[in-house]
Amino acid sequence: LLDFKLDNPRLVAARELSGSDLLRAPHYQWIHELLRTLIEQTGTPTHAADYAAHLLLNALRADLITELIAGGATREQLHHDLAETALRLLR
Repeated sequence: LLDFKLDNPRLVAARELSGSDLLRAPHYQWIHELLRTLIEQTGTPTHAADYAAHLLLNALRADLITELIAGGATREQLHHDLAETALRLLR
């Protein structure tokens, strides 16, 4: 998902910033449910898994990624930082 957003920043930004309620969009709800379920499989309680899924998905927001890239972050750094954040979150 990160690579798609890095490779298609204008497309993703147009969709995310279109003014619609992103949290209620079918594609967001689908990926959130999938991620929440995967997190629950680690033994995380449902309410915590729900919140963790939102945190991880929002770490992939187009505006945040654009800002980080503009600040000098590389694709490799973003991959590493996202993976480290997910690992810390799931411990």
